[in-house]
Amino acid sequence: MSPIDDELRSMFSSRADVLAPAADPLAGIERRAKRMRRNRVVASIAGTALAVSAAAVAVPALMPESGSRSEVVPATSADPSVAPSPSRNAAFPAAGLDPGAPWGYRGDPALIAGDNVASLQQEWRAVDHPTSTVTPLYGHVYEPSGRTEIVFLASGKGVYTWGLATSGDAGWKFPFHETFEAGATALLAALPGDEVPRLLVVAAPSTGEIGYATSGKAFSSLPMPYPGIAFRGLEGDTSADAVRVLDGDGDESNPVFEGPAPDPGSGGNDGGVPAATTPDNLVPWPTRGAAVDPALWDKALTAFAAGVGAKRDDVEGKVLFVGPDDAGNRFIFGQGWVSGNDAYTIGYSVNAKGEATPFLGPVTDKGVGVLAFVVAAGTGQSTETLVVIPDPAVTKTFYGEAQSEYIEVTGQENLDGVSLIDRRLRVQGDMLKLLAGNQKVFEGKVESLLCGLKGCG
Repeated sequence: MSPIDDELRSMFSSRADVLAPAADPLAGIERRAKRMRRNRVVASIAGTALAVSAAAVAVPALMPESGSRSEVVPATSADPSVAPSPSRNAAFPAAGLDPGAPWGYRGDPALIAGDNVASLQQEWRAVDHPTSTVTPLYGHVYEPSGRTEIVFLASGKGVYTWGLATSGDAGWKFPFHETFEAGATALLAALPGDEVPRLLVVAAPSTGEIGYATSGKAFSSLPMPYPGIAFRGLEGDTSADAVRVLDGDGDESNPVFEGPAPDPGSGGNDGGVPAATTPDNLVPWPTRGAAVDPALWDKALTAFAAGVGAKRDDVEGKVLFVGPDDAGNRFIFGQGWVSGNDAYTIGYSVNAKGEATPFLGPVTDKGVGVLAFVVAAGTGQSTETLVVIPDPAVTKTFYGEAQSEYIEVTGQENLDGVSLIDRRLRVQGDMLKLLAGNQKVFEGKVESLLCGLKGCG
């Protein structure tokens, strides 16, 4: 061997001594597995699903970044009532509520079957949320009332709302709803109850324990009908009570959430049986007619706010009817209210030339059987359109001018009971009569339905 060979061998040997031996990949995996916290099993099925999901996430993390990609099929829950969520926003806490990938539904799957969610969303959109998408989070039947209760998330235009919807004979009602910040780790509310107000806590499906502490001390576990869902009666002075949410590992030193319990005396997440978010005189009728035009409805609410001297952000509304008439007018009609006040009947119409006419009617009577408004006549038109929106139970509508016989309005079956009547300009004393079967729902002058802050139509 030449001197050059000896020198090269010596150099390579010295370089090799500097390099550390490659780590044992199996040993590394074992160390990582030991560092993983073992989730407490809340329920055997849910625990199995979480373990499989954790494995599906861990495997891609160990894959090399280069080379062929392996497709990993995400695990799904074995519990049919818990739907898998889409990809989460990594900026939020692991147990936080990501509106783009909401927590899976928990509860009776039959309650969100069929068109239940679609009808809930339709009625929620009609109450001043025309672009919202509704996602159910939990559902059960509240035994004292026998009513279905759905806890839901609604998102639209970057605003996130959660609330409670309850079923009724005339559709869904929304006794509680409020906005929340994306990434929230717990949703709390005090709801009306049978004998005392009820605390509702909604947290992530990975929750291991929900605790309640009287006077903020000595947390005791609340029963969870499903992981992350808990109820408790609220009695006595709850001003110093607290709620705590622990993740599946039960680590009390690092709670997912800890904060004051809702106080039935105040309302919202700061406590309480919430003040009614909709007026007592809001009619329970569904939205009828054409699809809601959010821009047109916003203009109607803006005009209503100006008419009653309120800020646009302080008013809400519910759409009752949308449609065009034969004269080419587009219009929208419903109820509008300033937060905490009674609802008025309101409308807004735009003619073929783009000329707009707002309508501000009276404060709606409780238990009313019919509402109405007038779509103004356009240039050169000899009639205006009287829009009659009755209780859905109404089966026949009759119209007549003063000193004339009633004529039944027919041929408008596609309007779901709503009637569009050609009304002479400046007519006075015209009458309406509405029947539900053989029972009279309303009989009286049209003017009585049109007199409001701006006088009579």
